Amino acid sequence: MKHAAEPERDDTMKTLQLHNAKIVRVLSFLSLLTIIAPAFGLFTCVEAATALFTESFEEVDQNGLPPGWTVFAQGPMGRSDDYAHSGKYSYYLDDRSNVTAVTIRSPHIPIEAGEEYMASVWALIQEGNAFLYLEFWDSPDRPRISFVTDRRFAGSQWQQISATAVAPINAKSMTVILSLISNNVGKTYFDDVEVARTREHSLNARELELLQPRLDYLAAKVPAQHPRVMLHPDEVGELRAYIDDPVNRLWKNVLQMNALLRSPVILPQPLTAPKHSNDAAATAAWLANFREAANIGNTALRYAFAYLLTGDEWYAKEAETLMTYISGWKMEDTISLAGDDEAFTQMLHPWLVAYDWVAPALSPESRQIIQEALAVRLNALYKWVRMYISIEHEPTFTTGISHPVRFVSTLALGGLALYGEVEKADEILAWALTYYADHFPPWGGADGGWSEGPAYWNTAMTHHIEVADAFAALGMNDLYDLAFYENTGYYGLYVSPPFTHAALGDTANFITPGPSQFMHLQRLSQVYRNPYFARYAQLTNEVGPIGFAYYTPSLWHLILSKYREQTQPVPEPRSLAELPQARWFRDIDWVAIHSNLDAPKEDVYFLLKSSPYGGFSHSHSDQNAFVLSAYGRPLAISAGYREWYGSNHHVNYNRVTKSKNTILVNGNGQRPLVTAPGATISEFFTGAYFTMATGDAAAAYLPQELNQFDRRVLSLGGTRYLILDELAAPRASRFDWLLHASNEMIIDRQRDRVQITDGKVHLTVDFLYPQQEALAYHQTDLFDPPVDPAYNLANQWHLTVSNTVPAQEQRFLTYLMPYKQGEAEPARPQLVKGQGVIGAIGPDFQAFYAAAPTAGLLTAGGLDFQGRLAAFVQDEQRTCWLLAEGSMLQKDGRDLVKTTAPITVEVTYVIGEPVSLHIQAEQDATVTLYLAALQANQTERQLHVRSGGADIPEWTYHADAQQLTITVPQGRWTLSF
Repeated sequence: MKHAAEPERDDTMKTLQLHNAKIVRVLSFLSLLTIIAPAFGLFTCVEAATALFTESFEEVDQNGLPPGWTVFAQGPMGRSDDYAHSGKYSYYLDDRSNVTAVTIRSPHIPIEAGEEYMASVWALIQEGNAFLYLEFWDSPDRPRISFVTDRRFAGSQWQQISATAVAPINAKSMTVILSLISNNVGKTYFDDVEVARTREHSLNARELELLQPRLDYLAAKVPAQHPRVMLHPDEVGELRAYIDDPVNRLWKNVLQMNALLRSPVILPQPLTAPKHSNDAAATAAWLANFREAANIGNTALRYAFAYLLTGDEWYAKEAETLMTYISGWKMEDTISLAGDDEAFTQMLHPWLVAYDWVAPALSPESRQIIQEALAVRLNALYKWVRMYISIEHEPTFTTGISHPVRFVSTLALGGLALYGEVEKADEILAWALTYYADHFPPWGGADGGWSEGPAYWNTAMTHHIEVADAFAALGMNDLYDLAFYENTGYYGLYVSPPFTHAALGDTANFITPGPSQFMHLQRLSQVYRNPYFARYAQLTNEVGPIGFAYYTPSLWHLILSKYREQTQPVPEPRSLAELPQARWFRDIDWVAIHSNLDAPKEDVYFLLKSSPYGGFSHSHSDQNAFVLSAYGRPLAISAGYREWYGSNHHVNYNRVTKSKNTILVNGNGQRPLVTAPGATISEFFTGAYFTMATGDAAAAYLPQELNQFDRRVLSLGGTRYLILDELAAPRASRFDWLLHASNEMIIDRQRDRVQITDGKVHLTVDFLYPQQEALAYHQTDLFDPPVDPAYNLANQWHLTVSNTVPAQEQRFLTYLMPYKQGEAEPARPQLVKGQGVIGAIGPDFQAFYAAAPTAGLLTAGGLDFQGRLAAFVQDEQRTCWLLAEGSMLQKDGRDLVKTTAPITVEVTYVIGEPVSLHIQAEQDATVTLYLAALQANQTERQLHVRSGGADIPEWTYHADAQQLTITVPQGRWTLSF
């Protein structure tokens, strides 16, 4: 019997406690935690509970089922001693089909209506994902009343899956379902089921210790008066004077029109959570439900904001009427957190802000009614969020934390709105601030990256910038002092450029930046005085939103931002051409390369992802994948769709490797829906002309499939790309090089050339190695599985290029170049292979990769070099060369570079511009360069170091030999002459 790949039981328990961010609330675990927490410095968010039912799978009946359990959906299952979380046995479910489920259900457990219950199970998920359902019944013979569910994804350790809900008013029993659902292929071992009635939630000693300084800090900062969300009460008069100024009257008029001017509020029908079902009709009902919930909250917010701007109490009374009315909705009977967390929060979020803005105008009776309704909901959300994330330690990414992390913003605004007025509001606010300051974001870090992709960055930043603004308005810049906030604008700027482009991540097939990106970058430009963010906002050609929404900034964000311009003006934009045209987001290992950031219609954009975050949450299994867009059109795309989250097509096509521009091995892709091991960008360099990056994605595949997958990308001026893929497998294998496009691709077998066309833009992809009979081409416009027929989504095309003879080692060398209609079709480069190199010679360039990192002197195409890569470009405008991780480069017998230690160096001459020199040195080195463009009289001028923090201490120019010798300290240096 094995215990989850851990050699010792004690080590297993340590790992479980350190890495499981789930709140452990079952009574039988409390004594264990009490013993080990002091010893190991562990403090877990614990909630006292009364255990009602347990199942350890140590016994089975004559049918092979745990006593009292029934089969809900048939499939391979049974007791096993292969793995166990405790005792000797666990129970496995094995689902080999993505159209059927494998499920077992517990016996009925008596409960009391109105009480809160929690069900949990430990799961070792070897493949796919696993679900736990908590179901409520009024009778076993009648359809279930309601249910809640939770799931986890594949990982190497035992994980706890749990779900919590308040029993409906007519519920008499509950059951637990363990399931591998129909759109899932996988195998899971389950153990230690627990059902408990939960009790009052409280903080442990370590959490209290973390919160106390911030409780004191907030007590000194949060004003007693309203408003205090997004605005200090002392600013109300100034804001109203600003909006009454004739210059700004437009915003007031737009707002009043948006609030339906003097139309009285229309009271909505109570909402109830739709039934859960993984189909198109249920999804449509779910979407309609949360949109209506958001509309209810935003209706209150419209009237509240109109009151805030004008002081007209008519607006306050309409907001009061609506908020008092919806306060009468019983949470457990209508829109509940357990039934639909999205709708619940989308109504609560604007409702909290609306209360803060109209609080001074509310009657005492209404104010108390609204406060009590908001307090119940805010406390429920606080409790729910803490089930998934903690202020003590980082979350494990096997938990579904995308919604909880977003909902921390609601906790922050709610804590501010109700501060000092309801129990725990101060604690909730301090908890939210602590989470932001110490653990945010879980998807990136100091570089500003967001591993879920640009679509989810865009919606998330609506809320997280809002919270930063709310704190800043009260003189607390805690969030804006974080490096993430200061740099995340660059993520938007580089990864979501202001034209229609291909992208990665959920809902991100194609993105056209609009009012949201405009608002995010313009606001960040104000806060950080960043002229490049201001230029990006300018390039979107947007003026901002005019409505009220949840996922995107609203009109009120725009008006308050305009008001803030009085003290935080938008800086004068500066050209994005001043920035490096490529950027590596080290925190998430994404590389974005552009040819012309400042001219979107002329820009070529290439994105490479090789991320340690893996494919969890809203990320996909797309390591070493790329997308390419050019001149405003997406060309090499991420394929498939998300009709709804968890659809068969979404889970089994759109999220997995076969829909990406990367590699399959024997038809198999990367492990789906897992976090670690992921992948990494192992090298990156960008200069004035060349950019190179290498992604290492081998760990994303099963070890029995792949040992090596290095994707080496060389960008020439950002407009063309030479890509070398180096692959190695434990056995002779077929490797599939994948490419996806919106339209049918033209395949020219004689030239091993593929062409993609979108409108008036084309992309040629030349397969330089291997060639001809060594490659097999297959193109289809079919999805497997197909898009749900209820959705009328555009067709796409998918190309597979494979080695015809299975091999343990395989290389693909490809050359990609976009061009516009009317321009000459690019010439196909000539392959150069041999003498330890593989590369290409084009009309104006030579570029060669070393066959091995330890290769000695290499010769190809007039270049002699020692290093990993050498390239030389010469056209009418420029001459430039690149040596990567090398010590010598010669062109036609002339020394271009010689160094005493391996470095990466680029030299670029452009007619009419200074010579630029980019050096990346892992250790101190003395470098001699051929610089014919420097004249003798220039040696009297001090070298100008544009970055690196100090002048180069030693340099000499030998005019006769036209050589510059410099001593370069370790680091990154950019010089110009």
